[in-house]
Amino acid sequence: MTQVPSVGSQSERPFAVVHGCLVLAVLTGGLALRAKAKADEISTAAPSAVEQFKRFISSPPVIKNLVFQQKVPMDGGARPLDGTFALSTRFEYFQAKWQTNGLLFRRINTLDDETNFAVAGQLVSWSGHKHALVEPRGELTTWNDLDPSTRGKDISIFYTSRSLLDPLREVLNMGVMYVDIGAIKWDANHFTVAARLDQEQVRVTGALFESPSQRPDHLEVCYSFPNATNRYVIRYGYGDARKSSLLPTTITNFWLKKQQNQAEREIELDEWQILDLKTQDALLPDEAFAIAPFSTQNIWVNRVYTNGGIYEWKTNGTYLLITRLDGARSIPRPPGKTATAALYSGWGTFNFLIFALMVRAKRTENNKTLKEGVLEYDIQV
Repeated sequence: MTQVPSVGSQSERPFAVVHGCLVLAVLTGGLALRAKAKADEISTAAPSAVEQFKRFISSPPVIKNLVFQQKVPMDGGARPLDGTFALSTRFEYFQAKWQTNGLLFRRINTLDDETNFAVAGQLVSWSGHKHALVEPRGELTTWNDLDPSTRGKDISIFYTSRSLLDPLREVLNMGVMYVDIGAIKWDANHFTVAARLDQEQVRVTGALFESPSQRPDHLEVCYSFPNATNRYVIRYGYGDARKSSLLPTTITNFWLKKQQNQAEREIELDEWQILDLKTQDALLPDEAFAIAPFSTQNIWVNRVYTNGGIYEWKTNGTYLLITRLDGARSIPRPPGKTATAALYSGWGTFNFLIFALMVRAKRTENNKTLKEGVLEYDIQV
């Protein structure tokens, strides 16, 4: 009697083993491919709203255009501390371009000025080593930080330039005050950073809290001065949900006022609304920060800071010393208009600005030196 091989007998086992291995390999390979696809999907997915928020603060992208409004007191002056500031319906408008090696920031009268060269009394421009400041009195001052006479100084125009940039810093820091752009580095949802207010050191700490929808909801911030500590909470609002950006569009800063035997009271002291924000990967050209288009559209007194003093450029082609800012004993003679006079390297029509003055004065070997690409002159009386 012939014996029929049973299932799994010795004669069938090689085929079964091979077949089983092939099936297992196919299944394992399919699972591995699906796992890899899932991992790739996760790795290429857009960062969460919280991560976008933190990245924006720590390392802002190139900003092609930023337009925002800032609430100000109805009657001007300082912000009231009694809570009535929240009732104000008056705003100031600003426009900015920014990247790591340059910026242009101006106050504008209305949103219609976004497309022209109007300036509402305040403008700060910086590109490479070239700086420009327009003050509310209609004075344009320019300087070059390669000029040895500008280094290591703490003078009024530098202070004013930094002060006028406060709204831009606070918007790019999403409401955090005093801190330079890009200076905040995160440890999970916390940060600690050193800053300065005038001549005082400030230790700034913050903790970010998410909303149920996993967006930044508010940021608790503590400002520690040598002799005082102030606590604030910055609350975030969002505009049109159809917009692709997950960043807040409304930033409101509240001072946490201590009250005896009561919970802290939130006093609104600032509100910003981002009206337009366009970013890009490529750096903006130097022309994006040029002062020339603005100078041709506005009537300003043109001044330059160099050689430790501020000089005004007169229409007859001469410079007039306005003030000394370095405490030097001697007062230099205002440079005259001569055949050999060189004009400053600057922007467009302001080629007479930025570099050191060429003067009609007796020159000695020490009168003229070449230092780091800047002509430095000792102007003598």
